[in-house]
Amino acid sequence: MKVVAVVIPVLLLFCGSVVISAFVFHDHHYRKVFVGSVGLVACVAMYGSPLVVMSPNIIATPLGLLQLVLYCKYRKSGVTEEPNQWDVEQNTEKSKELQLVTNNSGSSPN
Repeated sequence: MKVVAVVIPVLLLFCGSVVISAFVFHDHHYRKVFVGSVGLVACVAMYGSPLVVMSPNIIATPLGLLQLVLYCKYRKSGVTEEPNQWDVEQNTEKSKELQLVTNNSGSSPN
């Protein structure tokens, strides 16, 4: 019974965000911003709640500091290429190349 009490609000929140993103936001950009904001709030709530309960101890404090140092070091590294260059929906040249490749692979060699 306790599991049902936890699962039902989660499913209601998920269904609510699906309905809102499908029927309220018709633009792809605003839909991504909305879903990303919901995910951000969920992540902050999920990862922040144990910190309220936990008191600093000899193991958690160095591990938390290590996590912050690693985050600061690697936060700017990652994708070096612009997302629009490899996003097929945004880049018409890449989609034309993909269409040519798929069309040429299905043709017979005459």
